[in-house]
Amino acid sequence: MNLNLSLKKNHFFSLFIIDSSFNNLKCITLNQLEPNLLLSVFLHLSSLPKLLSLIIDTFNVLKHPTDIYRIVFSLRNLKYFKFSANNANLFISLSIPSDQESSPIQYLIIDHSYKFSELSNIVAYTPELRYIDYMNRNNNE
Repeated sequence: MNLNLSLKKNHFFSLFIIDSSFNNLKCITLNQLEPNLLLSVFLHLSSLPKLLSLIIDTFNVLKHPTDIYRIVFSLRNLKYFKFSANNANLFISLSIPSDQESSPIQYLIIDHSYKFSELSNIVAYTPELRYIDYMNRNNNE
């Protein structure tokens, strides 16, 4: 089962919560959701035991997407993650992960600005990584 949520469905989606009743959900695509709604969705993702794929495409993500990455890396079955954001100055503050913090993500697509040191920390969380596609729109490095 797949779920695709976009900006025009924000109001509808705010009326219910993703919980364990969605236990067969394998793929979620979040398009242009408001930051508060996006984070509220993220808080419930761990209740989805079969979630394999997560796609986020947003124009207005929080200035510090660290919380999004921490939650994504805690999802025990996630194999595919794509994160697109149009913000010019995102800052990702992830520490070096412990063995217990590693993610099973194998396919990672990053389409937002970041520094090389931030990319290094992201990759450190994904020891099973087979494919990475990234676009660094930050011209400072």
